Amino acid sequence: PVVRELRPLAGLRAAVSGAYVPGQDVTLAQALGAYTRGGAAAHGDPDRGTLEPGRHADLTVIGGNLFDTDPHSWPDIPVRGGVPADAPEREAP
Repeated sequence: PVVRELRPLAGLRAAVSGAYVPGQDVTLAQALGAYTRGGAAAHGDPDRGTLEPGRHADLTVIGGNLFDTDPHSWPDIPVRGGVPADAPEREAP
């Protein structure tokens, strides 16, 4: 879908409930795929975009579950942190 929002959580909300082109709304799973697999494909990086053994993944930790939250609240969900794919591995606490 075509959305006008650059902030990821607001863009996801727009994709599922307010796409720029009427009738082009998608599911949350489809929108997440567009942001992850689609972003990796757009950058020509076949080793990113999915959570699978042997793949690189930049992770973003948010303070809520998108699947259990009203889409209009998604832009207000706090971002708690992130882990870049190339960060050194750490021991679990």
